[in-house]
Amino acid sequence: MRHKVPWSVSTRCSRICSESTDWHCGVSFLLFATRKVPQESLGFSPNELVFAHRVRGPLRLVKETWSSNFAESKSLLRYVQDFKTRMSETLKLTRENLKQAQETMKLWYDRKARLREFKVGDEVLVLLPLQGQLLAAKFSGPYPVVRRIGDTDYMLETPDRRKKH
Repeated sequence: MRHKVPWSVSTRCSRICSESTDWHCGVSFLLFATRKVPQESLGFSPNELVFAHRVRGPLRLVKETWSSNFAESKSLLRYVQDFKTRMSETLKLTRENLKQAQETMKLWYDRKARLREFKVGDEVLVLLPLQGQLLAAKFSGPYPVVRRIGDTDYMLETPDRRKKH
């Protein structure tokens, strides 16, 4: 069963903090729920990828107790063999799901993507990372094209930066 995570973790945290004065009590439950929900692109939850089985949460424990479906004890060798099998199957399924998700993302991207070609001497804007801020970027330029390297790669003259892009 797949679930889409409707909100980001930061949205959930802000909601918990704004609705309760005891917000710190709900963070562990929020993290447990986030780690337990399967990711759409992978088809597995983070816990399943790390531990190779579904994590037994409170509701699952209650259900097992009521239905008396406790797993029989296994030998250590049998447990390790089963664990190895589950890990290899999980890895195979994860790769398949990730490949499918990547193909879907590529289709969405390719709908609006256009091939742009530049000539030597053309001036272009470049999206460059901001210094000191890993995830932030801004357009800089215009910079002149010095030479074409590949189908989509160009060497630019960037006098206000140390290395050429």
